[in-house]
Order: sequence, then structure tokens, then C-alpha cells
Amino acid sequence: MKKFKVSIDLYSKSVWYFVNCSYKEMQKAIRKMGFELEDDSETYEFCQGICDTIDATKKKQRTLIYVWIRKFKKNDPVSFDTLMHENFHATVKLMAHTGHELSNDSEESYAYVMGLLATKTYEKLRR
Repeated sequence: MKKFKVSIDLYSKSVWYFVNCSYKEMQKAIRKMGFELEDDSETYEFCQGICDTIDATKKKQRTLIYVWIRKFKKNDPVSFDTLMHENFHATVKLMAHTGHELSNDSEESYAYVMGLLATKTYEKLRR
């Protein structure tokens, strides 16, 4: 499993990525971070990836935005498509948490965050 965090400093938010692992492995890693994730492994049995948010169960009140990609291959267009698809969801969730709903006025901000997520995830996963 490849686990990493991408920070978007401008908005003081981040997105966690869990790549090349099963749903149960990702669930276990998220629990270690202090978050509780329901066992939806049967629901996601055939999914290539998901993006979601969960609230912490421990002392600190915080929200985790995460992306799970079951299998990512460096030179595979379908893997890249799945990653960008989930990055779009991550962008929408991150921007919603900062109070920016998608509109003509916020479109450039969304594109900026999407570009950062694309660049940073590419840098992490190309190795």
C-alpha cells in the first residue's frame, strides 16, 4: 500500500491517498489515524476507487478527506482516469469544506486545487 498526504496550503486542507491496497487495508490504516470507517467492502468490491470524507471519533474535531485507488499502474490510462476522477471529487469536497461552492466565480479556484492535486499525486505515484 502506498499512503501519502497532499496538502493544499492556501486553504489549510489536505487529502489523504491510499493506493494499491484493498478496501479493508485502507480501512485499517484510516482507523489507525483516529477515524472510524464503516465496513463497506462488499459495496466497493468492484470499484476502482472512491473519494469520501469522515469525521474524527477522538478528541480533536477534524475531517478526513481521502481517496482510495485499488490498483494504480504508472503507464495505464485507465488508472490515470480513475485518479483524476477521484481528484475531482476530492477537489469538490475540499472546496466545500472551505465554504466555496462551485460557481462561475469560484471556478478558477477549483481548477487551481485540481491542478495541485493532479501534479502532487503524479509526483508521488510515478516513482
